[in-house]
Amino acid sequence: MTGDLELTVERLRQLPDARLAPHEEAFYALLGQLTQRPVPRLAPRAWGDQLWLIGREAGGFDEQLRGFRRSLDISPLG
Repeated sequence: MTGDLELTVERLRQLPDARLAPHEEAFYALLGQLTQRPVPRLAPRAWGDQLWLIGREAGGFDEQLRGFRRSLDISPLG
């Protein structure tokens, strides 16, 4: 696991729900770029698995994944 998808999935799995919740709209906007299918809204603790399932079928989104992952790291601690 070393690609941007894997790094982002691992980061999502590490953070608590309270830290992820403010990023809900950005997360689902990212998923909307990865797939045209309807995506159910899940609890933040499931986002890593959701991204893994959707992202492994998509390609060429490394820059978007990196940007989202960085936004998690620069958000205020909560």
